[in-house]
Amino acid sequence: MLLGLVKLQLATTPSARILLVTGDQKEDWMSFGKPHPILLAELFQLTGHVLDIVKPAEFVKTVRDLK
Repeated sequence: MLLGLVKLQLATTPSARILLVTGDQKEDWMSFGKPHPILLAELFQLTGHVLDIVKPAEFVKTVRDLK
């Protein structure tokens, strides 16, 4: 994911949030229900953007609430 974002050259775009929607429960991705600080720092260093990770059900709910 990180390499793909770097290839998109997001560092040249205005600051934005990167949203990763996954049902994966990897311990090294999340810490206390939030993206792991090392992952946040790595993504920010490479792209200048902030990462959010949500589960598919959370994403669907958020999209439905936008209507």
